[in-house]
Amino acid sequence: MQGQAPVYQAEFRMATKQGDWKWIFSHGKVFEWDHTGQPLRMTGTHQDISDRKAINQMKDEFISIISHELRTPMISIRSSLKLLSTGLLGDLTEKGQRMLDIAVNNTDRLGRLINDILDLQRLESGQFSITKQSCEATTLIRQAVEAVQIIAHKQQIHLQILETTPLDIWADSDYILQVLINLLSNAIKFSETNTTVQIGVQPQKTSARFWVKDQGRGIPTDQLESIFGRFQQVDASDSREKGGTGLGLAICRRIVELHGGKIWVESTCGQGSTFYFACPAPSLTPSLNDSLMTDKSGFGNS
Repeated sequence: MQGQAPVYQAEFRMATKQGDWKWIFSHGKVFEWDHTGQPLRMTGTHQDISDRKAINQMKDEFISIISHELRTPMISIRSSLKLLSTGLLGDLTEKGQRMLDIAVNNTDRLGRLINDILDLQRLESGQFSITKQSCEATTLIRQAVEAVQIIAHKQQIHLQILETTPLDIWADSDYILQVLINLLSNAIKFSETNTTVQIGVQPQKTSARFWVKDQGRGIPTDQLESIFGRFQQVDASDSREKGGTGLGLAICRRIVELHGGKIWVESTCGQGSTFYFACPAPSLTPSLNDSLMTDKSGFGNS
């Protein structure tokens, strides 16, 4: 609310007179501030969302259990299909090979879905740790581009790193690299052939702002926020046609938030999209970084 934001919303726990705790969703509008920018008067509502939180927690636990149970048989199925594809068990007809390819592709897709579910569950439950250190932003960009170069070449997409000056960030390099690769993969996936995907980083006051720009179909205005939710796709057919799980951007958002940053997208339908995320720079002292950026609450999405 500081900085004279016109509206606010937040989720938090509140103790009742009976001594138990309730989850509250608060939203409203600030209409008066003091000279330091702190809100003086506001109007809004509090909504008890404890039941919704409990249901979401049960759902997450159920999905996590099912995903763990599916992983072992999935590995067995994938190994069996791979053995069939070698021809050691006999040659396949053209139709048989086609059916095998379909089975392999769908098995791989299900495997990615299981892994993404487990990754997101770990991120949201706090069952993982990030190790922040000073790392060079442009180096991470180059590594991300190298990781997706083959995919881009197959789809005839040109990858362009815009000139940037050396810039250190305070982050877990593996997780930031994961975010960059995911954003690049999405940009390639939803771009037309013979177009360009650009990537770069710009210094801000206390952070580095990464961005990935494509020339794809764009995202409708009413989906610019919801696209970062779980199992969200711009088009329902994307999961089948593009092979995505609908969890990649949710994972990216959680990683960025756990670094004390934010992620967002700007897009115009028919003209492409630009995804941004900001990551704190080492100009903040490590002790301040830890207090601002480390999530130890164990709670889920904000």
